[in-house]
Amino acid sequence: MMKTATQKKIYQMYDYLGHPIQLQMGVKYKLRIKNGYILALRDGEVPMRVPNLLKQDRYQRHTA
Repeated sequence: MMKTATQKKIYQMYDYLGHPIQLQMGVKYKLRIKNGYILALRDGEVPMRVPNLLKQDRYQRHTA
């Protein structure tokens, strides 16, 4: 099943500290998934401790 342009979801990307980031032209990034985040890491950056978005989402669904 193909998605149309109106059905596509835009996901936020985060830096190595878990802060939202806008990608820049001409910069190479490695994309990593960690605890529900899409991390855009520059050369030499390693993911730091970020909160678990997946765990929080599960908790919110059960309490609602």
